[in-house]
This record gives sequence, C-alpha cells and structure tokens, in this order.
Amino acid sequence: MAVNIYPTIKMAISAFLYFNFPKHNRLWAFQQMGLVKNKIGNPEGLTFSRLMGTGNGNGFSILPDFSTYCLLMSWEDKAQLENFRASNKWLAALKEKSFEYCVFYGAAIIAKGSWSGQNPFQVNENEQHGEKAIMILTRASIKLFKAVRFWKTAAKASKDINASKGLIFTKGMGELPIVRQATLSVWKSAQAMKNYAYANEDHLNAIKKTRELGWYSEELFARFSLLHAEGNWLGKPVKMPNELS
Repeated sequence: MAVNIYPTIKMAISAFLYFNFPKHNRLWAFQQMGLVKNKIGNPEGLTFSRLMGTGNGNGFSILPDFSTYCLLMSWEDKAQLENFRASNKWLAALKEKSFEYCVFYGAAIIAKGSWSGQNPFQVNENEQHGEKAIMILTRASIKLFKAVRFWKTAAKASKDINASKGLIFTKGMGELPIVRQATLSVWKSAQAMKNYAYANEDHLNAIKKTRELGWYSEELFARFSLLHAEGNWLGKPVKMPNELS
C-alpha cells in the first residue's frame, strides 16, 4: 500500500499521472490530446491542466514515444483532486486502457517563470522539503532556430541521469515535439538531486549554455515536496522512499 504524507492544512497540490499504453490502444491515446479539455471539463478547484506526449527512452529525445502520456493537473487542495480521480470517467478510461500507470502528488516549494503566460503552481510557504523526497519540473518553449543545438546539448546532459543514485523516476514530455518540452524528475532527497545536477559536467555545461545562448522564449522551474506516489512503471512498483528496500 502506498504511503501518503499529506499536510494537515489546506494547500495547493499538483498531480503528475503517467500512462503506458499497449499497441492496440496507442491510436486512442494519441486522439485524447485533442479531446482533453472537453473530457476534463471545469471541475471545482482545478487551476491548470495539460495532457502531454513523451519522448523516446527517458524522454530526452526528438523521437516521440507513442506509448506514454502524462496528465498534469494543479488543484486548490487534495480533496478536490481525489474527488476528480474517483469520479471522472475519462480518467478511468485512461487507466483502464493502459497496461501500467504511476501517479505523483507534490506541493510546490519553488515555482519561477511561466507556462503559456502564467505560473500554474501556487507555492506553499508552509511546506519545507527538508530531507523529504522532491520532484523537479522544468518546462521551456525552445526557439525554433536554436532547437538543433539545444537538443544536441540536452542529449548529452541527460544520458547519465537514469544511473543517478537517489533517482526514483524521470521522463521528458511536451505539448509539441521539439519546441515545447518539459521534464519531471523525482528524487529521494534534495541532496540526491544536487549530486546529479552539480556534479555532472554535461549538465553543468547545458545550464551554462542556456544562460549564454538564450535558447528559450519562455521557461519555468518548479520544485515540489513529494507527498504521494503509487502505481507501477516499467514493470516495477512506484513507491515513496520510505517504502523502498
């Protein structure tokens, strides 16, 4: 059973739901990209949502992965999110037609920048990650004339992340191939994330070039405390760190 570490006070919460579809349901899954607004509707408490495709492998690829999709939703509080998950028939169909799925809940600690002209994550000032597990979300609109150079650098920076100690999950996703990209990574601790981010030479080089070359027309960085994890991914159970052996 997944362990929940929910705050005792009302606070904004974001959910990342990943679905992996078998071949015979992949066309159906792809079609949902154009239907998501109608299928979700306008439930009380929902402040932001996106259904995104993913890249091949760990997601850091210009080649699409038509088997995997990510639904991101931000809510005013957990009760509204849980009610939606329990009652929305379209969400139930996503789960039913996939052969595995995983879910991560997070409370934003830091959220800087914008996504389609807004910052969709309400920072919870009372939430401190300390030694808790964290999630890191980066999202950017890449300038088309700089996309080739960006992807060459990004591929090098991401090649070693799956072997990083303390990594629980990672997958790149996006609203549009090549030019509107996001990445979620889930870590056992902030220190584990820093060990990768600041000790990996290719990753440091990518950060430097981003500042120097101005690849993005828009960007966002968010850090979340990991509150809840459930499901299965790549044949293995997804768990909170205190459940991992």
